[in-house]
Amino acid sequence: MAKSLVAERFWNKVDKSGTCWLWTAGQRNASGYGGFLYNGKHSLAHRVSYEIEIGPVPDGLLVLHRCDNPLCVRPSHLFLGTNDDNMKDMAAKGRSPKGDNHCTRLRPELVRKGEAAPNARLTEDKVKEIRRRYNNEEAQALALDFGVSRDTIYGIVYRKKWKHVP
Repeated sequence: MAKSLVAERFWNKVDKSGTCWLWTAGQRNASGYGGFLYNGKHSLAHRVSYEIEIGPVPDGLLVLHRCDNPLCVRPSHLFLGTNDDNMKDMAAKGRSPKGDNHCTRLRPELVRKGEAAPNARLTEDKVKEIRRRYNNEEAQALALDFGVSRDTIYGIVYRKKWKHVP
């Protein structure tokens, strides 16, 4: 598809009425960045804006926002940088994910617990069994039976881990 047709299709999905030019198409990723089918693949809308209006993005570089608005595709609000530049920019602007700004505090419903955790080795039934058997068996023996560490057994028994399991 000719570059002008791609650009026309792209800019038809942008609201240019404010300081930031906002991506209005429905496709967005989990971080709120807009998406656009560009050169046969799904691409971030702000990156496509940069490529259409400014030029190709060299390998290893990212397209960053001066305005910190993930939906903004205004070329003058975009600049190139490394991942390290992106992290420094984030920290300088007070957006580092720590303390009260950490995602686990902002969106606790997204934290996967128990069996839903990607590295879970136990099930809720096994946790209940560990708690039931602990009074009669050593932590080390339980750890061997369940394929976890002794510290994990203590964490389960003293409800530091798997707190949500009754």
